[in-house]
Amino acid sequence: MVVAELEALTSWYTQVVRHCVYAESHKLPAEAHPPSTLLLWCKQQAEKGLFNKKNVEALTLSYEALSESARVCMSAAPPTLSQYNALGANLETYIRDLHRLQQDLVEEGSKAVDLVTGLRTASGMRADLQREHERFERKGASFSIAHIAID
Repeated sequence: MVVAELEALTSWYTQVVRHCVYAESHKLPAEAHPPSTLLLWCKQQAEKGLFNKKNVEALTLSYEALSESARVCMSAAPPTLSQYNALGANLETYIRDLHRLQQDLVEEGSKAVDLVTGLRTASGMRADLQREHERFERKGASFSIAHIAID
């Protein structure tokens, strides 16, 4: 399901960028909002108690930010560099949140999240740190780590 959503998201993003670059010759994407099938399914699963609600809320917020930045870029065609960069950053955040949710599922039914507090467990944080370190190595963007032990 995640792979299908990422494929649909890639197709949508391509249409948005084409519209921004070639506004006069390329019509608006049929769907101004990113694909939402997986998001809706995740919300349903969270309501059933099968997903951590905080992770689904984060996914919802990143979806809304992506949708808004796409709207801004398409209405401003051509968008400014900062508008286009915001679109790319919001897409990356949404994909990261999708990936985090997928990782939670893979890690034996959300063992990466404490079901009582909704906070990441040590194993969940290790996976997040590894993923962020890999992104740092690919992109060179800085990141910080803060560790607080709550017993």
